Amino acid sequence: MTKELGFRTPAKEMEKLKTKLEQVQGLSKYVSDIAILSLWALAEMHSIRAEEHPKICRALKDDLLYGLKGLVTNRDILDTLDAMCKTTCERLEKEGALGWNSL
Repeated sequence: MTKELGFRTPAKEMEKLKTKLEQVQGLSKYVSDIAILSLWALAEMHSIRAEEHPKICRALKDDLLYGLKGLVTNRDILDTLDAMCKTTCERLEKEGALGWNSL
């Protein structure tokens, strides 16, 4: 491989790179789970805040998404979170705040 690249890399450096690559590959199988858990946690946070303030549910959603737009580079993640939060807003508009406030 090093000859193909046109330079020589010491075996020790190649071993370090191989170790790092294996670590990254080991982590990558958990990335989708982490993304799903993160989306769920953010949607749950929005839901709790919306239950406390149902009249401003959509404003809370917009505020959450606005704050994330500069941090999240994958548009699909933002779209999924938007859809999850809209579901909460629609439920609150239809049924009212039935969760935390009614306990």
